[in-house]
Amino acid sequence: MKKFLIFLLIFSNSVLAEKFFLVCEGDQQLIVNGQMSPKESKTYSIEINNSYAVFEDQKYTKNDHKDDDLWTNFNLDENVISFSYSLKIPGAREEFIWARLDRISGKAIIDKHFTTQYAPLYRESKYFDGTCKKTKKAF
Repeated sequence: MKKFLIFLLIFSNSVLAEKFFLVCEGDQQLIVNGQMSPKESKTYSIEINNSYAVFEDQKYTKNDHKDDDLWTNFNLDENVISFSYSLKIPGAREEFIWARLDRISGKAIIDKHFTTQYAPLYRESKYFDGTCKKTKKAF
């Protein structure tokens, strides 16, 4: 009976730790075709699970290579959560997102890039620098 209770205690803690949300607040700067706009306050909600992250309706999983032109990645360890996304449509556009969340300090850096490959050439980058706090619900 004691072994069963210990098993339940350990198992219930691991189940509770599987999924959580981060609310990240900070400043985001938009750069369009090399022109910087003023920094603006921005808040993001990120869902984290042991095997994936969800950010802006995109699911990031470990080494998910759908093909050479589309892939996502997710890494979770005791110090850092990171995820990235890359989409290339030859002759049309490229998108890239990279995020690093420090689990010790709460520091968050998120880079988002979008480029068209047809005339007129358009480049957009968003750089977010802020801090995240763990919460039970998204917003």
